[in-house]
Amino acid sequence: RTYEPLPYPQEERSSGFVKYERSDWSGRTRRALVLGDSLVLGVGCDKAPVLSESLVRAVSVGLKSHVAWRSFGIDGGDCRMIHNFVLGGDVVLPDAASADGSDEAAQRSGKHL
Repeated sequence: RTYEPLPYPQEERSSGFVKYERSDWSGRTRRALVLGDSLVLGVGCDKAPVLSESLVRAVSVGLKSHVAWRSFGIDGGDCRMIHNFVLGGDVVLPDAASADGSDEAAQRSGKHL
């Protein structure tokens, strides 16, 4: 069986704004940062980033406020890699070329940093 990587989303949007449109708006705008792996990138989805948008919409409703958000994800990343990136350490990407045998996959992984 051969590994076939999931497609990257067509949109590479990593930020957005959710406007709370109910009458009980708190009058505040919150900020959110979503960090993670391929789920945050939206790998395998047609539209990006599904997880970040869904999470922020729930936060908007729960806090009754607008939410400005940004997301960052590393395809194949783990907590150590994300921690190193956020704190300025060296980030070693997983060897995507060995997963499916293509140099294109390795370049894709580094592109999202």
